[in-house]
Amino acid sequence: MKPATTITKVCRVLDELRNHASIGITDLAKRSGLLPSDVHRILNSLQSYGYIEQDSVTKRYRLGLGLMRLGLTVFQRNDLQEAAHPLLQNLSERLETSSHMAIYDSRAMELFLVEQIDFQAGPVIRRRFGATEDCYCTALGRAVLAHMDPASLGQALAHCSMAKKTANTITDPVLLERELAATRRRGYGLDREESMKGVCCIGAPVHGAKGDVIAAISVSMVARQFNRWNETSLAAEIKRVARQLSAVASIGQLTRRLSVS
Repeated sequence: MKPATTITKVCRVLDELRNHASIGITDLAKRSGLLPSDVHRILNSLQSYGYIEQDSVTKRYRLGLGLMRLGLTVFQRNDLQEAAHPLLQNLSERLETSSHMAIYDSRAMELFLVEQIDFQAGPVIRRRFGATEDCYCTALGRAVLAHMDPASLGQALAHCSMAKKTANTITDPVLLERELAATRRRGYGLDREESMKGVCCIGAPVHGAKGDVIAAISVSMVARQFNRWNETSLAAEIKRVARQLSAVASIGQLTRRLSVS
C-alpha cells in the first residue's frame, strides 16, 4: 500500500528532530528534503498538539512533551520490558553488576536501550534510555547481529559507523565476521573493552515467536571484575534470562496475532 504523502513528510520531519537537540526551519527543510513552506506547516500542526516546541529566543524547534508522553505510554505497555525488569534486577543482584536490555528496531536498523539495572554497591556504568547501541562493538549488538539472516546482517553492518572506540575495537570487516561467527556458535556476544575502556560486557539474544532476534540483554562490569569470572559460567547466567524473555516474547506475539485474527 502506498503511504500517505502528508504522513510521510511528517515522519521525515520527526526523524530529523529526533536526531538533533534543536534545529531551525531552513536546516530542517534541507535535511528532510522538503520545502520550507511544507516544514513550516507541519511544525505548526505538531506544535499545536505539543509534539514539538519552539525556543522563544533562538526560534529553533525541538521534540516536545506530547511525544514524551506518547513514548512513556508505549514504554509502559511493552510486555517485554515489563517482564525484563525483575529478571534483570535479580541478575544484577546475583552477579553484583549492571544489567541491560536493548530492543532492535529493524526499520531504522538500530538497537536502543530500554532497561538498565545498576547494582547499588558496584560502579555505575550509566547509559541513557533510548540511546542507540553500536552493534558492531557491543555485546548487545553482537548478540543481535550474529543471529540475523545474511541479507539483514549485510544491511545492518552497512549502517554501522565502524568507528574505533578504543584500542581494542574490531573495525576490520573480516575480523568482525569471525567474531560474529564465534558469537553464533557459543550463543553470546562479548565486548572486551571495545566500546568503553576498562569495561567488559557479555550479552545474549532474545528471540521472538518466529525465531527472529528482537532484543538482547547483557551485563557490564569493570575489566578486573570480569576477569575474575569464569566466562562460561557467566554466559550461562545471561543466556538463562534471555531464554526466559524469549518465552515471554513468543507468548506475547502469539497472543497479539490471535487477538487480531
